Amino acid sequence: MPACATCQPDEKEAEGFRYYELTDVEEARRKAEKARIREARRKEEEEARIREARHKEEEEAKIRETRRKEEERARLRAELEARHRAEERGQTEKEAKIHEARLRTEEEARLSAEKKERLIAEEEAKAEEEMRKVKEERKMNERIGLEEEMRLEKERCLGKEQMRHVQEEHKIRMKVEEQKRLQEERCKGM
Repeated sequence: MPACATCQPDEKEAEGFRYYELTDVEEARRKAEKARIREARRKEEEEARIREARHKEEEEAKIRETRRKEEERARLRAELEARHRAEERGQTEKEAKIHEARLRTEEEARLSAEKKERLIAEEEAKAEEEMRKVKEERKMNERIGLEEEMRLEKERCLGKEQMRHVQEEHKIRMKVEEQKRLQEERCKGM
């Protein structure tokens, strides 16, 4: 374009300018196209990098999630095993307590039975001792009774003997008195 408005280029110049203008426009268009292509490539590359970064982040997130899930599974498995061991230990302790209680109960039952047997044996021994004492007392009473009977028999015999003796003395006295009386009567009658 002319530098001033008064100056008008001739046709050839105008055509050349147009050529140059077209060329410049084409060049500008080409440059703009190249810039647009470069920008599109840059955008594609940027998008590819972003996609790659996203993909990488997603992969890392998947790996982290997988790792987290594995850790969670391992933790749950460890908790389950710990709970299982605790339950086994609890069951073992429970069985041990039951066994201990059973042994204690058996021991108490055995001691109770022994005590009962000892009491029964003591009662039987007391009963036997009582029976022995009763028998001894009965024998003693029988002996005392026999001795008493023998003493009474002796006393009766002595009493009889004394009575017989007294009776004999009485008879003798009576005879003596009879003889005295008879003698007195004889003496009187004489």
